[in-house]
Amino acid sequence: PGLRGLPPVDARFGRLAVGNLVLGGLFTSRLNGNLREDKGYTYGASSDFEMGRQAGPFVAAAAVQTAVTREAIEEFMRELQDIRQGRPATAQEVEFAKTSIVRRQPLTLETNSQIAARKKAGQYDEKYSSFARSFPSLIQACGLAQATAFAEAKKNEAFLHDLSLILGAVGHR
Repeated sequence: PGLRGLPPVDARFGRLAVGNLVLGGLFTSRLNGNLREDKGYTYGASSDFEMGRQAGPFVAAAAVQTAVTREAIEEFMRELQDIRQGRPATAQEVEFAKTSIVRRQPLTLETNSQIAARKKAGQYDEKYSSFARSFPSLIQACGLAQATAFAEAKKNEAFLHDLSLILGAVGHR
């Protein structure tokens, strides 16, 4: 159970990265807009496909008050369902996500500690370095159809195809 993403050197990683930014990878994402801006349940909600040298799990998270935990989980599930079937990514959302990824990429390697963290995660060998150089063009080549396909409910074509999720909630009661 649970959802796995892709290793960052996979050619399909671009559509995964762009699609996830629409869902929960940016402050302006759907998850944060819903749970923070619309509902006021949290200071921030996000999603990500964790990665190292290998594919990592899909993680969506927010810190919420105990009293609204159930409602917050329901909203997470609704957003996941919507991006799969009810409300796919728009051209505007995809373009904003692509621009955000390309512009912030240099910032991920500007300090020694960032480079050391990448090396520790196994992301700083020649294969990864080659991928990092081609990453901006990979992202720019991702169109609306590819970014939308990351979440479609079609097995073997998408990363959120069946929502076989492991839900966890931690609280003081």
